[in-house]
Amino acid sequence: MSCENKGPDGIWGYMALNNDESCMTQERMKQREAAGVTWGVPQPGQCLQYAIQDYSTTLLHYEVDEYWNEACETTELTFNDQRMKTPNKCEIIRNVHNVLQVVGHWHIADHSSECTPYWISISNEMVSARLWNIKDSKQWDIMCNTAPLTLQNVSRVPLSCENKGIWGIWGHWEIVDESCEMLV
Repeated sequence: MSCENKGPDGIWGYMALNNDESCMTQERMKQREAAGVTWGVPQPGQCLQYAIQDYSTTLLHYEVDEYWNEACETTELTFNDQRMKTPNKCEIIRNVHNVLQVVGHWHIADHSSECTPYWISISNEMVSARLWNIKDSKQWDIMCNTAPLTLQNVSRVPLSCENKGIWGIWGHWEIVDESCEMLV
């Protein structure tokens, strides 16, 4: 279907609607492209889980209107040489100058980021280990419950996690000990 309105007479077999939403969306996309609407440089945010970080940025050269969500979802972003899909979340915020801006959030997997804590000090008594490299202490429980540790050649997440304050975040595992016999 073409997005050109041929008037009330139209052409046989041609569908011409003045209010066709897909045509209007395409027209708004062209207008945004001509105005130079693009995403800024994504900035890292909080860790969402192990090796997943929230990145966000604002739409540049865009004056917020009733189609802000459409603009957020249809404007492409290239980040680290990769074309990113539609943001995981779109929102409107007021910046420090009290101007409304559209912000897009992407959940990006990155094993080299600050969202890859690791375990140290494995204890034989409790099968526990301390988690290191936690960027956001507010997310300690999510990070702990999703950070894997290899025990007996098997990578697994802890059965439980504990915040010991200044002594750190600890994960606890249950492992099979072949030297133990079950009494019947």
